[in-house]
Amino acid sequence: MGLDLIELVMDVEDAFGIEIPDADATSLTTVGALILYVQSKTKSYSAGPCATSVAFHSIRRFLLGRLPLQRRDVRPEAKLETLIPESVRRDLWRELRQAYNRRPPRLGRPWWTGIILAELGLAACAALFFSLGVTAICIASLFVWYFATLPWATQFPTGWLTVRDLSYRLANPPSSGAPMSDAEIAHKVRLIISDQLAIPIDRLTDESSFFRT
Repeated sequence: MGLDLIELVMDVEDAFGIEIPDADATSLTTVGALILYVQSKTKSYSAGPCATSVAFHSIRRFLLGRLPLQRRDVRPEAKLETLIPESVRRDLWRELRQAYNRRPPRLGRPWWTGIILAELGLAACAALFFSLGVTAICIASLFVWYFATLPWATQFPTGWLTVRDLSYRLANPPSSGAPMSDAEIAHKVRLIISDQLAIPIDRLTDESSFFRT
């Protein structure tokens, strides 16, 4: 598939909360075939798409838009430490925290930074012994520790280690709305195709081919 069609498939996945495997996507060569496929995929939903599935597709799009990853790389079982390099981890995690209503916890620091904090605590105790203003020393020590170890705050929190963890924890509560009709699904798919491929919706018929338009 070309890049435009990959984006189209991901848009459809996001919109309906379904997954379209690459093997299936390559066979969906016309507008009508895609519509029928989406309709068949959504038949099993009685109250809208699975919230976790919707979250997964949203997270995958988020990662693909910011990292040099392939679509097949971002699977539910994929480990975040493998997908997200340490060099960009803090910035990307901060952006992720801002993008979702259910914000993930902050990245943690490695165990050895605790030793630094303990040493700073001993320094504060020594300041107390010599009456050098322990409160000011403690505050300054914590300040120094926080900013000095910030570059090493790249540890993913417990329970937030895989794409599946993210999908489960960032999923919005399930919707209680009625399922879409086949006509509504068809119209929504055509709107997505029209927007993604910049083709007027009135030119899209069931026989329109993605490889010719």
